[in-house]
Amino acid sequence: MQLLNRIKNLLLQPKKEWTVIRNEKSSIDDFFFKYLGILIALPFVILVIRFGFIGHDLPYRYNIEGTFYIGILHGLNYVTALVSGIFLSALYVFYLSDAFDIKITYDIALKLVGYSFTPLFLSSIFLLIPNLSTLNFTGLYGLVIYYSGVKTFVALPKNQLHKFYFFSVAGIVCLSLFAFIVFALLINSEASMFLGLCY
Repeated sequence: MQLLNRIKNLLLQPKKEWTVIRNEKSSIDDFFFKYLGILIALPFVILVIRFGFIGHDLPYRYNIEGTFYIGILHGLNYVTALVSGIFLSALYVFYLSDAFDIKITYDIALKLVGYSFTPLFLSSIFLLIPNLSTLNFTGLYGLVIYYSGVKTFVALPKNQLHKFYFFSVAGIVCLSLFAFIVFALLINSEASMFLGLCY
């Protein structure tokens, strides 16, 4: 119930919920095992179902039948890239705060980034239906949640606050894309070898 309330409040009342988060005394372990780790399981399960049982399309080919092995590969790729992107982005935000002469601990940076990924985790449900896959972009609402969190935790004049937000978002996007590309290349090479054997 606490998890569902946190998700609902972050989506509907981010400003109020960030104030609650700021006043909490929770460790990184608590954040990971009681929130982040649970949400990460959602896209993993969805991708295993989508690519493991429903199947997927390849350019110039008909629908490729799903295989459990391919589903696991895609699920691991997505989850590993997400976790890597979140932790790398938090490290980037932590060091970026020094450049703006503000004090943000790594714990706070991790919560800022991790909680802001909530819409992305939830939007993965659209991947179950091929025609609705583009709705996965609703995960971009996380940028709104992140901005609200920055305003809560970062004590800067408005113009400096916007600069911090812009540079931190740019870094988060780049690092997340980098993580996805690296792991996608690794996973796709494995998947291609497997498909080559099957077809």
